[in-house]
Amino acid sequence: MYNLDNLMDEISINQGNIVRERGNLCYIYNTSKKAHLFISKEVLEYVKQAAHIKLSLKDFINKFQCEDDKYYMIEAMHRLMQLGYLNIGKSKEENQNKNFDCVYITLTNRCNLNCIHCALNSSPVEKDILSTEDIFIILKNISKLNPKTIIFTGGEPLLRKDLELILRQAVKLMPNTIFSLSTNATLISEDNIHLFKYFNKVDISIDGVNEETCAKVRGKGVFSKVINNIKYLQDNGICNISLSMVSGEKRNYLVNDFEKLNESLKTSPIIRGFTATGRGKENYTYFNYDRHTLPISMTDMLKKEGNSRKISSCSCTAFVSTLYIDYKGIAYPCYELLDDSYAITDLSKNEITCEEFYSRLEYKKSKFNRVLSFKDTKCENCDINIFCWFCPAVFENAKNNNEIDIWCKRIKNNLERIVWRQI
Repeated sequence: MYNLDNLMDEISINQGNIVRERGNLCYIYNTSKKAHLFISKEVLEYVKQAAHIKLSLKDFINKFQCEDDKYYMIEAMHRLMQLGYLNIGKSKEENQNKNFDCVYITLTNRCNLNCIHCALNSSPVEKDILSTEDIFIILKNISKLNPKTIIFTGGEPLLRKDLELILRQAVKLMPNTIFSLSTNATLISEDNIHLFKYFNKVDISIDGVNEETCAKVRGKGVFSKVINNIKYLQDNGICNISLSMVSGEKRNYLVNDFEKLNESLKTSPIIRGFTATGRGKENYTYFNYDRHTLPISMTDMLKKEGNSRKISSCSCTAFVSTLYIDYKGIAYPCYELLDDSYAITDLSKNEITCEEFYSRLEYKKSKFNRVLSFKDTKCENCDINIFCWFCPAVFENAKNNNEIDIWCKRIKNNLERIVWRQI
């Protein structure tokens, strides 16, 4: 049995929630927490009536005679309070935690590979813009935000000759932070294997399931080199490894084989949707049939869900718990929102206070909060829009490029079937 506090306090309903219904099914979406909950219309009506006549939680539960019903309603009330739909007694809302869950730091835009889909146009001819001292300043500024995880990315981070200096400084400033490396894994060797002691996790991009499929994206010989280096890492005690692959309409057939590859290697699979940005603009025909900015292959993932309702609503953490720092030292809310209008500040030149950083962040956030506005689009009155547009950046691009219809035709029928499957 759940242990609920404040049994004698009145039930009240918080504002700022979206509630939609079909038949006997409702869902509630908390716009501040970016989370949703499915519930029956009958149960929700009971809760509304209790709030209307100002019942206490104890009196409300005691209205039900059957012990199973009481247990069910306590469970439902618990979930509604967690979501933030109900307020019983003092506010159950958690204090605003300004600590970032994840910060990406792009150490360089140089890369020894020249992948055909690279969104950042990373290549061997790029130059490092950030000096060691610049990165030290970034780390000093980031340490004030007390991040849970830092992901060092690129380009290819292992190209930096000062990488160990950077890692030592990061550990010194943030001893309780988890560090992760995003790499193509082709440069791992006896000369740098010792650097992996600094990392709790390694994310390796491979973009294929064999030499042929990987070579088309990353170049000849990359696949075997990566596989060998994964085994080399594991032999040296580095086992928390994930492998990522960019999919696409023409590459979705590889997903099952990719999962089997990860199973055989004892790694974790990550599927990323292709978007026609960077070099992907010119090479989209390998991934998709048509040229557009949408991660269209992600819509096919819904077909695998069957009758499951384990789907995501818009749970965007930009400006809340994620931060992306590009190879110039500019902080953005996430790696999908790299437009100048969303740039928060340059973290590489001068130390700034937390107050100054959050002041700039809140200013940019006010503009961002208007991004996921469905007003004056066909999505405005759609009752599945919060599930359909799981990322504000995707919606903004679709709206700006007149691509909403493309997405809608691909996703709406499957999504309606999943969301409104009656209990």
